[in-house]
Order: sequence, then C-alpha cells, then structure tokens
Amino acid sequence: MGKNSKAREERRLIKSEQQEQAEQTAVLRRRRKLIIGLVAGALALLIIAGAVLGVMAGNGFFRRRSISMETPNFKVTDQMMCYYVYSLFQGYVNQYGQSAGITLETSMKKQFLEPDYSWFDHSSERAQANLHQILLFAEKAKEQGVTVSEEERQSIDEYLESVDMTAYQKVFSCTKEDLRQALELSSLATTMHSKLMEEIEITDQEIADYYKKNEKYFQKIDYKVIAFPYGEDGWFDSAESAKDAAEQLARAKTEVEYEEKATAILDMLGANDVDISNQLENAEYTNYYVEGDKFFEWAYADGRKTLETYVQEAETAYYVYQLMSLPARDDTHTVDVRHILLTADTYGSDDKAKAKAEELLNNWKKGAATDATFAALATSFTEDPGSQETGGLYTGVVTGEMAKEFDAWCFDAARQKGDTGIVKTSHGYHIMYFVDAGEPQWKTSAKSAMLSEKTVQLCEEYEKTWPITVHEKHIARLPL
Repeated sequence: MGKNSKAREERRLIKSEQQEQAEQTAVLRRRRKLIIGLVAGALALLIIAGAVLGVMAGNGFFRRRSISMETPNFKVTDQMMCYYVYSLFQGYVNQYGQSAGITLETSMKKQFLEPDYSWFDHSSERAQANLHQILLFAEKAKEQGVTVSEEERQSIDEYLESVDMTAYQKVFSCTKEDLRQALELSSLATTMHSKLMEEIEITDQEIADYYKKNEKYFQKIDYKVIAFPYGEDGWFDSAESAKDAAEQLARAKTEVEYEEKATAILDMLGANDVDISNQLENAEYTNYYVEGDKFFEWAYADGRKTLETYVQEAETAYYVYQLMSLPARDDTHTVDVRHILLTADTYGSDDKAKAKAEELLNNWKKGAATDATFAALATSFTEDPGSQETGGLYTGVVTGEMAKEFDAWCFDAARQKGDTGIVKTSHGYHIMYFVDAGEPQWKTSAKSAMLSEKTVQLCEEYEKTWPITVHEKHIARLPL
C-alpha cells in the first residue's frame, strides 16, 4: 500500500470510529431522554397519586376500611372508633369543660389529665371498655336473632336528620352513614343487654347478703373540702405557702370555725364576698367509699370522729377536708329517671337546643309515649356519655346527686310515674321522664353492683366464643 493510500485508509478508520462514537452518543442521548421522560412521568403519577391519597385520607376513605376493634361477626372501623372516642370527649367537655379546662377547639391528644396521660388516652380507653361489652352483646344478639327494632331505627333516623355534623366532619370527616353504623351497633347491644338483665332474678335476701359482704361500699359520708392550688394558675405562688394555709384551716375544731378560717384565708387572697360564698357553698359533698383514695381510706377507718380534718397533698394543690358525718347505710329512697341532654354547642345556640328538646318531647308524646320509646330516643339523641348506653336511664338517684334543677324536678313531692318535662341546668336542656320512685339507696346500689358483676361474667363467657381483637396502632393514629 502506498503512502497516500495508507493515509486515506487511516482517515477512513478514524472517520468510522468517530461516526460509531457519534451514533453511540446519539443512542445514549435518546435513551437518557427516554429514561428522564419515564422518571418524570412516574414522578407526575406519584404526585397525582399522593394528592388523591391525601384527599382520600382526609375524607376518611382509609379509616372506613381500617379496623380498630372486631369480633367474628362485627367490626368497628377506625371511623366509627373516631365517633365513639370523640363523642365521649364531647360529653366530658359539655359537663366538665370549664372546671377541667378542656375544650373541643384543641386536639384531645394535646390536653392532659396527668403528665403523659392525655384526654385522648382517657377517652379512647373508656371507648374501648364500652365497645368490649357492645361487641360481645351484639354477638349474643346475632346468635339469638335479636335485631334493632323499627322504633329504634326511626329514632336513629330522626337523630341523623337533625344532628349538626359540623364538628364531626371538621375533626374526622364523619358522615351520617358512619354515625348510623355506630348508633345501630350500640342500639343492638343495648337491646340485648337489657333483655338479659330483665331475665335475671335477684331476691331480697341475696341483696341483703351482698350488702353485708360489701357494706363499706354502700355507706355514705358527708364532708366539706376546700382546695388551695399553687403554681402558675394557682392561688399561691409556692407549695409551701399553700401548705401553710391548708394546715391553718385544718386546725378548725368546729363547722363554724372551719368556715371562719376559710373565709379569712380567701379574703386575704383578695376574694370578694360572692366568690367566698360560692366557695363555701360548693365545698359540701356526699359520697361513697372510693377504694385507694387516701381521703376515703382515712374517713372510713375505725375510730374516726365527726368534724375531724384531713389534709391531702396533690400535684398542684393541697385539699383540706372536714368530716361532717361518719359512714352510714343510705336509707334515702331513690328515684329512677331517664333524661335526654341537648347542648347549645351541638345545636348552635341555647334557644335552638331548647326548641329541639320541645320538638323531641312533643313528637314522643304523639307516638306510643312509652318508657321503651323514650329509651330509644335517648340512645340516639342524648349527649350524656354516662347514660347513653342505658337509654338515658339513671337508677337509684338520691337527693343532692344531680344538678340542683335536675334534682328539684326529680324530688318534687307531686312527681308521678310517667311524668315528663324539660329542665335547664348548667349542662344544657334535659328532657325528663320519671320512671318511678325507687327502693332505698343501699338496696338499689347493691342490686346494681350485682348486675354489673353479672355483666362482666357474661362478657368473660362470651369472649371465649367471640374473641375480641384490638388494633391498638390504628386507634393510636386516629386524628383526634
């Protein structure tokens, strides 16, 4: 090969290599564009999917398909659990909001009863305890063919038509169908439980024997107590100054001296006459033995005398008790009463709550107007967590146990079985239904305790057949 031929061949090879590299570079560029395009498309899909999932999570889509508690035949979705927990907390706020310093405007997970124990912890534990019984009695109802009656369904429908869903929707996107599922489950369990309790026969002798065995728990005491809080929101800057004031009051030997010393201390703190009067008026209590409570352990100990005082230290306060009566059997006759509590918070104003109470009572009177229909109405409408599961029923109510207006209506000398009315208290409007005059308090309380023990026994028995599964992680992440 000549010199020129060799040079041409070298140029041809170089050009061929360059062309091959160019083609490879073009392929890589096309491949890179394709990959970038695919990645961009995937990211776009992820962004779209994320937005969709966010909307679905926000409207409760996943909570309706996730389970908080379940038995073989019944499930409590996370959305239903939100209702059970939130409605309990709502009841606490309605009744104790001002005194306990709790509000619906702040997450219950950020409001605390004790350090490291939030109102969410308390409300969810209470809800789980209630649902433990609800699920098991619902299973028993299914086994026996017991269903929610048409009257109960109608009451639920009426409630769903009138209820203000604003708070439920705002907090956990609750729909009326979510609410219906929760109410029907509770109603089914209540129906079954009531049926079983009615079938249990307890003799007077059995009640007397039970009372004798557990006498302390059915004896009441009268006492006075004044708290001396300290700290940032307290009456005193320090624990020492609060303790000094408490010990000064505890030196009182008579009822008059107790009030005089309390008045002097409150006056020194700058309280006016009205505040002092309210403090003294609200210092009087009647209660039954509370196991584990230091004051009650002291008060029920042998050798106690009336007018003795006791100082109890708490986390941010000192409490000074004066014992007004020794433990004694409560022979006061009781009343059995149902009520339906409606609040301005739920219905938008005081007037609207009152109007709703009048409407419900009038509609009830136009119907069968029986104890059973009132109970069904209460299950659907009442905002009192303490009686919702019993159809608004309180048994064995004694004088002084309820709010004074409620109490005055119940113990009116002219009160007759079947009487109804509307009473306003600091809690809201109560639609009242007088069931009947009851037995002595000690007897009613003993019988109630026996039925409660029987309920626990039945649940233990049922759970062997219908085990309960609790998904604690699901409950912990509820948006409350």
